[in-house]
Amino acid sequence: MEITSPGVRDHSGFALCSIPKNGIRLSGLPGFGEVESDDHIYILVYHIRVLAGRENSRRGGNLK
Repeated sequence: MEITSPGVRDHSGFALCSIPKNGIRLSGLPGFGEVESDDHIYILVYHIRVLAGRENSRRGGNLK
């Protein structure tokens, strides 16, 4: 699933932060909640959304 897809864009920042914090079980994606602070994880998700929004705006789409 892409960060620019509607299913991802509709999630709150809090919900998206749980993925890098806790990982995705049985997918091979580890959680980083024990080695990164909540602030760092939130900043990471924020920057990914900003970059995805810029890329999506070049294609004529919009990001919430």
